[in-house]
Amino acid sequence: MNTKANLLLIDDHVELLEFIADDLAEDYNITKCTSAVDAYTLMEQENFDLVISDVMMPEMDGFEFCEKVKSNMSLAHIPIVLLTAKNTLESKIKGLEQGADAILKSHFH
Repeated sequence: MNTKANLLLIDDHVELLEFIADDLAEDYNITKCTSAVDAYTLMEQENFDLVISDVMMPEMDGFEFCEKVKSNMSLAHIPIVLLTAKNTLESKIKGLEQGADAILKSHFH
């Protein structure tokens, strides 16, 4: 039995969210969310093996989301990958300081 890992994708750009989800759907069980606030609620209710989140979003950005997840002891073990259009050292440092496990440059924004 080959069970796929549960992946949570978060991006407020629906087209980009769909593009990434389609690309990863063969290898992962995908849950899509357009809001970090809603994603956090989902994480409290369901089990995810990995989270991929955009950084620039309204309400709660990816950095804030990451900090909130990593400060919750029941969720802190879940790896988070942040996608950012800002390929600056400052944004990478900020992401790592907030607890991100990886920061990748997004070529879509």
